[in-house]
Amino acid sequence: MSNVIEAPHGQKMITLSIRLWTNNIAPKGKQLAKHAWAAGRVSVDRNDAHGIEGTRKGVGMFHTLLGLNSAIEEALKDQGIVLHANEKMTAYFSNEPVTGEPDEAA
Repeated sequence: MSNVIEAPHGQKMITLSIRLWTNNIAPKGKQLAKHAWAAGRVSVDRNDAHGIEGTRKGVGMFHTLLGLNSAIEEALKDQGIVLHANEKMTAYFSNEPVTGEPDEAA
């Protein structure tokens, strides 16, 4: 593994932030406590040990909660982060080679 690094305590984990927009919900200059739009931005937090600079502007935006997964994926890809499936996730994957294409009629 050529990318093995020394990471000090506090920089071993890769962290993401989810920010929900709160503008235009309450009168100008005020906030309605615990209320936000179902839209916002996902960002990967800066982490020098991992070489993560932080998500670029315009990356990781979502406009519905259904888009949140795609925004997470986009933010991770933007920083070149590779995820490894844990034991629970392996139930969704096959080691068998696939030939052909999916049937579009399905």
